[in-house]
Amino acid sequence: MPRRSQPSRLWPVVAVALLLFLVNLPMGHYWWTNHRLDADGEVASATVTHAKSVGSRHYVDFQLPADVDPDRRTYSTELTESAYDKATETDLVEVTYLPGTPSTNRVVGYLPPGRVGLWLTLLADLAILAMFVLMLWVRRHDVLEIVATRDVVRCKPDDTIEDLPDGQVLVRGDVLEIDDEHLLLTCGGKKVRVVLAGFENPVGHQQPAQAQGRRVPRR
Repeated sequence: MPRRSQPSRLWPVVAVALLLFLVNLPMGHYWWTNHRLDADGEVASATVTHAKSVGSRHYVDFQLPADVDPDRRTYSTELTESAYDKATETDLVEVTYLPGTPSTNRVVGYLPPGRVGLWLTLLADLAILAMFVLMLWVRRHDVLEIVATRDVVRCKPDDTIEDLPDGQVLVRGDVLEIDDEHLLLTCGGKKVRVVLAGFENPVGHQQPAQAQGRRVPRR
């Protein structure tokens, strides 16, 4: 029988790291952009091309000077009420931008994201970490335990957990741990603790073994 490949132990860590990266990407990008603008940004006066208010929120479209942004692209931002009033009076806004990358910019008086986004990100991080800890706990404690009814023997590489009559279980898998009283097998990603109960185990660490015994009820 061909041996089934066992799932990598690293994939949960990789999956959690990827989820955390995706969840924190927007907030991380926002902080990194502000850091770059604070460190290397230059200031220019941009022309307001359009302004509008929606309820208590105020938005402007603007264009940077041609020597800063030769493409004269139009950018948009949300402003505080006082900054919006000044922009509509003068048709100008002061903009901090990165030389050579004018699309990375920040208008003086812009309205930064509220704390809602930060709290949502933190809650999502905590939820992901909690699920990861729960998964590790389940994997650590989800162990099938059997009391051997015959000697452990060597076998061909295999992953098998087979229920037999009279509450017996036949297990084939790789040996993970060995001591005088028990051994731990892995079978298709599931761990099986075999209590030797006086029976022999001639199989070494990381070698395929076959064990048979009675299932121990979960406590």
